[in-house]
Amino acid sequence: MADWYAERVRTGSALHEFVRDALLDGLPADLDGRRLLDLGCGEGLITRVLALRGGSVVGIDPSPRMIGYARAAEEATPSGARERELLLRRAAD
Repeated sequence: MADWYAERVRTGSALHEFVRDALLDGLPADLDGRRLLDLGCGEGLITRVLALRGGSVVGIDPSPRMIGYARAAEEATPSGARERELLLRRAAD
C-alpha cells in the first residue's frame, strides 16, 4: 500500500493536491515556536512544510516504508526541516 500511495503522490493526484493546498492555506504562514504533531504523516510532505514555517514538528506514521519515503524526500530535497526539529518516527517507537 505504501508504494502505491507514494507513487500516486509523486505522479500527481488532483485530490491529494487539493486537500494538501486547502489544509496549508488554512494554517498560519508563521508557526515559529509552535509544537506540532503530524499524525499519519506519510511521506512527510505536510510535516516538512510546517517545519519550514517555523514549527517544531513530529511526524508519525505506522508504516516504516512511508517513514523511509519521508526520510528519502528530506535527503533528496532538503527543506531545512532537520534544523527545525523534524523527527520522523514509527508509531511504535
